[in-house]
Amino acid sequence: MLAVFQASELASCGGTILGIEEELRGKLLPGCPDLLARLDLTVDTGTEIRITDLKTARARWSPADLESASGQLLLYHELIKPLASGKTISLEFAVLTKTKVPTLERHPVPVDPNRLARTKKTAERIWQAIQAGNFYPVPSPMNCSTCPFREPCRDWKG
Repeated sequence: MLAVFQASELASCGGTILGIEEELRGKLLPGCPDLLARLDLTVDTGTEIRITDLKTARARWSPADLESASGQLLLYHELIKPLASGKTISLEFAVLTKTKVPTLERHPVPVDPNRLARTKKTAERIWQAIQAGNFYPVPSPMNCSTCPFREPCRDWKG
């Protein structure tokens, strides 16, 4: 997998690296807490700021996988916009497959204003539900170890 990454064009980023695993925090929605993002790779190509989110997967991503995950990058776009100095911001996922013959595929994520508005509205509604005490656990082996709601989730009786 490492050899596939090293052989890819992503390994030579094609610009100035602005950040690797860089945290970015900001307010996107009134009445909601700040959003904390961790940008895997941020590069200034000279003409644009490119945000790349690195993922590993057991198989190649389908269009449905891309659609399902795109909200994350759309929110990152909004957080970095004030820092982009007017440059275009491009978004992409780089998916490294963990198969017998690994591959690295880059998937651009277009900035769709309707999809962004829907993602923001979803986040706003989730925060309103949390504030109202509507709590539905969503355990995940990937996220539970760092989740601040780990105990309430585990203790939830329904």
